[in-house]
Amino acid sequence: MTSDRPYRNKMTNSEAKKEIKKFSGIQFDPKVVDVFFELLEEGK
Repeated sequence: MTSDRPYRNKMTNSEAKKEIKKFSGIQFDPKVVDVFFELLEEGK
């Protein structure tokens, strides 16, 4: 998401986080999303 691809421009970290939250339960497992954001807050 944060890398350029031939079919789309890269997103900022903030944009990627919003996208992950937006699609939690749709494209992404909500439990995994929760753990992902917990780890980000811990700086891991």
